Amino acid sequence: MYDGQDLVEIFSTFAQFSEGRFSRWTPDPSLRRTMERCLRQQPSLPTSPEVWANYWHRVWQVNPGGLARNHLYAYLEEACYNAANLEWQKFKFPEYTLEDYFQIARSKVDSVLAGFDPEYGSLKGYAVVVFRGTLKDELRQRDKSVGKTNWSLLRHTSTPQLSLSLENYRLSPATIDSYILAWECFKDVYVPTKPRGNRRLTAPDGNTWEAIGQFYNRERLSQLQPPGPECNAATLQEWMETCARAIRSYLAPPMTSLNAPAGREARAELQDVLPGGRTAESLLAQLINEEEKHRQKSRQEQVNSVLVAALDSHICQTRPETQRLLRQRMLQMHYGQGLTQEEIAKQLAISQSKVSRTLKLRELNKALLLALAQWGKEKLHKDLAPNVLKSMGTSIKAWLLQHYGNLDTPPETET
Repeated sequence: MYDGQDLVEIFSTFAQFSEGRFSRWTPDPSLRRTMERCLRQQPSLPTSPEVWANYWHRVWQVNPGGLARNHLYAYLEEACYNAANLEWQKFKFPEYTLEDYFQIARSKVDSVLAGFDPEYGSLKGYAVVVFRGTLKDELRQRDKSVGKTNWSLLRHTSTPQLSLSLENYRLSPATIDSYILAWECFKDVYVPTKPRGNRRLTAPDGNTWEAIGQFYNRERLSQLQPPGPECNAATLQEWMETCARAIRSYLAPPMTSLNAPAGREARAELQDVLPGGRTAESLLAQLINEEEKHRQKSRQEQVNSVLVAALDSHICQTRPETQRLLRQRMLQMHYGQGLTQEEIAKQLAISQSKVSRTLKLRELNKALLLALAQWGKEKLHKDLAPNVLKSMGTSIKAWLLQHYGNLDTPPETET
């Protein structure tokens, strides 16, 4: 993905797609300038991306709406792509492209930032687990809510989804009512035949748009207060395209320009309202402080040791030895190779129920969680609040993936 450990690229580029497929990595000029300026001002800073990710996460905690969020979005683009690509390869739906998977996962970046605790692992590993879980949940709930084209997207969305999307698009209540009525007319009039194979759903033809316009002009008289002016076919088509853009924007919020005004009437730019002065100096000092770096490394090593010991102890309790060896092999297949229980059953020529009984994933996760929670309570003096337990549980899944060697590979630019 990047040339070596180019921190500027890692924290300033975003994935671009073409026709639903990954195309290239595009830099954001403002983010690039910021990273270059930081590196010039602090030449002795560590070059580890994880250290910088933790730094920007600290800045984000001080100012969630500022520049740090944009840098973290750029940093997590690769994790988002990896999670999307893994789920897309396993669960391909005819109405979904890789870009749709990416957009669904990317909409959870803010949740990742809020739930991440650097004490229990890396931000990227934590993010991949959250993204993959989100994709599985979302795809189950909205099998056909996102399509390859605007027209497929509009055909498979819902009224609440469209309403929230238009509100998020900053449209007035009256305009939203008009758009929703137009969308209802669009769905009633435009009933295309299901495309064969991988063919894309085409746009309505001119006659269909005329019919949609006539239907809307009749319905507005009784459905809208006030009914508003008549609309022609071209206006209705423009409205529907706006609705599609609003839905996509809601599913994957676009990055706010770093040069955008900080408020409706403010002239200051977002990059001008970042933590400055003593706050910024304190964060940078903490970043380069040798004692802090050693403490973090030591703590991560302790966490790894605790989990390795807990894993070995739990596996050793499996009897007889043949069953223990089988379980170890299945865990390697599940976490190391990314195979589902159904796929493991096929490879080993056994029933899926036997795979489930042998793996005992819930028991394993519970054992690791209890070991990590006990260590955290003794060493970090952290109460086991629900949000802490949830964060730890997700970190354990990320650790298992890393422990068994299921390392995600970055996307390559298509030629």
